[in-house]
Amino acid sequence: MSLPVVGTIELPPPDHLAWYAGIGALAVAGLIEWPIAGVIAIGKALADNRHSKTLQEFGDALDQAG
Repeated sequence: MSLPVVGTIELPPPDHLAWYAGIGALAVAGLIEWPIAGVIAIGKALADNRHSKTLQEFGDALDQAG
């Protein structure tokens, strides 16, 4: 998928998209708060795609910030 500002991105497999949708549904239902859902989703993305340069740089930035 090509986005104007971001560039080309690759969508995760359908089972991963379903997982993200489930986290989103929990947040919409109010069972978990949005910041928690975001942290969980980012953590899963980092764990699933360890070799992505963009995610690696994001993780490095989080390490330096903390």
